[in-house]
Amino acid sequence: MVKYDLCILIPTFHEEKNIKSLFTEFNKLKSNLKLFYCFVDDSTNDLTKKEIEFHFKNKNFKILKFLKTKEISTRCKSSWNGFKWIINNLNSDYVVEMDADLAQHPKDLLRGYDIICNENSDVLIFSKYHKKSLIEGRDFLRSTISYLYTFSCKIMFSYKITDYSNSYRIYSFQGVINLLNIKRRFDSPIQHLENILFFVKNNYEISETYCHYVERSDKNSSIKPKHLLVYAKEFLLCLKVNLFKS
Repeated sequence: MVKYDLCILIPTFHEEKNIKSLFTEFNKLKSNLKLFYCFVDDSTNDLTKKEIEFHFKNKNFKILKFLKTKEISTRCKSSWNGFKWIINNLNSDYVVEMDADLAQHPKDLLRGYDIICNENSDVLIFSKYHKKSLIEGRDFLRSTISYLYTFSCKIMFSYKITDYSNSYRIYSFQGVINLLNIKRRFDSPIQHLENILFFVKNNYEISETYCHYVERSDKNSSIKPKHLLVYAKEFLLCLKVNLFKS
């Protein structure tokens, strides 16, 4: 079986307009690393799938095709399905989770790879709140919610982590195998918190580095009041399970 340095997991949902730019940015990376791309597509049509097949045709890639079954985000369910496929079908040193819209930019990836290798960490978080990070396009509502969320998590879990919500992370391959032994409770982004808490509670080595984060502005990313209520309920459930579980 081929051994890859990095397997890049990219959930997609109607990202057909972003795939060309994503491919272009990955092509700019000057590296001899062996990369594999695993796309998990929840789009209701094949436009994203066709764009991936066209642009990544000379790369090592796989498209897992699902249909989004809920109006609310199933982003983490898609990631979980991708993680399971990767550990069952590939051999890799590390697994990266990132978005397709360049909110989380490939240009940060090689630096992150060097850090996680040199520090022998189990997880590397690209933190939006690192002192050297650059954040663009975030409106007041998202900034406020993110700040309160992060502040609460730091108080309750660990001040060593500055960003509990950014999904842009590099995991060791064995770390992903171990993570999948837990029960996935959430389809929504609250699972990102649940995932990192697994590594915190089990004393894994966690590193952070800076990133260039650009908030996406399309309608698929808009926050609706009913979504906030669901996320708040799931956040409280996550706290209950991880703070008070005997």
